[in-house]
Amino acid sequence: MAQYDALLLEQLQALWGSGFLSPGGREEVRLIVEGLDLAGKTLLDIGTGLGGPALVLAGECGAQVMGLDVQAEIVGEARQRITAAGLDQQITLQLTSPGPLPLADAEADVVFSKDSLIHVPDKPAIYAEMFRVLRPGGALAISDWLTGPAEDPDVMAFIEASPLDLRAATLDDLLPVIEAAGFTKISTVDRNAWFAATMRAEQAALRGEISERFEAIMGRDAVEAWIARREPIRLAAEAGALRPTHIRARRPDG
Repeated sequence: MAQYDALLLEQLQALWGSGFLSPGGREEVRLIVEGLDLAGKTLLDIGTGLGGPALVLAGECGAQVMGLDVQAEIVGEARQRITAAGLDQQITLQLTSPGPLPLADAEADVVFSKDSLIHVPDKPAIYAEMFRVLRPGGALAISDWLTGPAEDPDVMAFIEASPLDLRAATLDDLLPVIEAAGFTKISTVDRNAWFAATMRAEQAALRGEISERFEAIMGRDAVEAWIARREPIRLAAEAGALRPTHIRARRPDG
């Protein structure tokens, strides 16, 4: 069953911009890959979604992007957006299934993902696969929604309120997984403070500047229900229980 239905896709883009299903838009994509020379590089985008990040990575950064996603409707809409932007020779998309990545060993120069790995239950398997498909010396540059302690009530309220299947890890649990996969030069940037401010701004906008747009999409009563359903995300972020994090690492040379 599709996790992201047509209404949810419309709602998320109304919040975060055309082609984006998580906060930060183009600027957050730029920060995830900041300092990496992507021109002409083969970049794997895991959970490419509606194609917003891929358009930045190809159109602004010059990467040759291979995008993967597990939902057919999303891939179809992303292809339309990429064709309209004139980047279909630079971005290829593939509908795939959860499990091993459909790439050969050492096929990618860079592995990228923006906020999609929270849906992956088997963290050791996905990090082992990301290591496998990277060439020696290749870079991992991702953003993942991490949590505070798993028993934290703010985490549980956020997960229980979400219509999506979420499998978040803590940083303490994840770092040994990344190391065990073989990665080195691991670094992280905690985006919790930014994310908490973003969630506060979102709630204010839903009652202010974008209220009419959302009411047109779903009706006033449904807007209020949406605001209530999003409130646990803000609370979890402000309590430090929900911590989007940028993660960088390298596959060693040789």
